Amino acid sequence: SMSKDILSGGPVQGGQINGDGWQLVEIPLGEDSEAYDIELLRNGAVVRTLALTSASVVYPAAQEASDFGAAQGAFDLRAYQKSTAVGRGFPLAARVVV
Repeated sequence: SMSKDILSGGPVQGGQINGDGWQLVEIPLGEDSEAYDIELLRNGAVVRTLALTSASVVYPAAQEASDFGAAQGAFDLRAYQKSTAVGRGFPLAARVVV
């Protein structure tokens, strides 16, 4: 069985604490560690939430088959950066072609 790297570029990191969106350099994470939730959607409903500790994720083929019934060429998802101080940030909604 194969797995798919559905976020090879990774989500865009944003600071939830002391971040200034006008800076031209990468802003500090403002956290002791990285954490993300990726919600995989089917017809707008969440079928699986993947908890990440880095900006990449591999989606095992067995989970994909369980969630969608067959291999997919694209995924609709919502990515959230998580913070120990403020919880989940605002979602980034995307369609990712694999």
